[in-house]
Amino acid sequence: TASCIENENAIRVNKDGSGTITQTMLLSAEALAMAQEGGEDPVKDLLEKDKAAAAAANFGEGVTLESVEPYEKDGRKGSRMVFAFKDINKVKFAPDSALSDMGEGMPGGAPGDAPDAAGEKKSEPVTFTYKDGVLTVNMPAEEKPAADTPGNDAEDPMADQMMAMIAPMLKDMRIAMKIEIPGGIEESDATHVDGTTVTLMDLPMGKLVSDPAKLRKLNQLKDGGPAEIAAAFNDVDG
Repeated sequence: TASCIENENAIRVNKDGSGTITQTMLLSAEALAMAQEGGEDPVKDLLEKDKAAAAAANFGEGVTLESVEPYEKDGRKGSRMVFAFKDINKVKFAPDSALSDMGEGMPGGAPGDAPDAAGEKKSEPVTFTYKDGVLTVNMPAEEKPAADTPGNDAEDPMADQMMAMIAPMLKDMRIAMKIEIPGGIEESDATHVDGTTVTLMDLPMGKLVSDPAKLRKLNQLKDGGPAEIAAAFNDVDG
């Protein structure tokens, strides 16, 4: 049920390179109802300060927890956590870790270079370089499959059937990552810029699971990095 989560991350960068990361985690009404029937309280888990404080380290060196509070929006309930950092150059963020960790209901995400439960290395995280008033977002390079890897474009009836079964659980899921520059943006080569906000990723799962072709592509990219995932669904209206 925790898969019905909306995970939005807004990184606010000040002129001196300091800033905050505001992470909003919301569970759908359906997910909450199912959890309550099972005697669970996922919102309570999201509000545990010890877990939130531990998650701060996942964002990089020197990142600390400022606050964690309940948050509600459009019938969804969850938490809003604010983390602070002194140097954006030391911040890292792994959207693909958020995608896999959301099923565990944990705030934040595992560090991009930390092994997961199976001991496999996760994709490299997004990092940032800030110098002389210019912020550069460093997206990890896409990993190319080995030469003997079977083609991912081929249809797999079994995989398609499995993805169709889990599609209802993904319909309310959304992952977003934005950067806010309160001092204003003079110039940017980013694709999605609105005022002082740059959207790096906004992946609405509901719009993907309703399209079998996109759902198949998502399954093929389950081990892909943030750059690959964002590029693959650049045409999806978030």
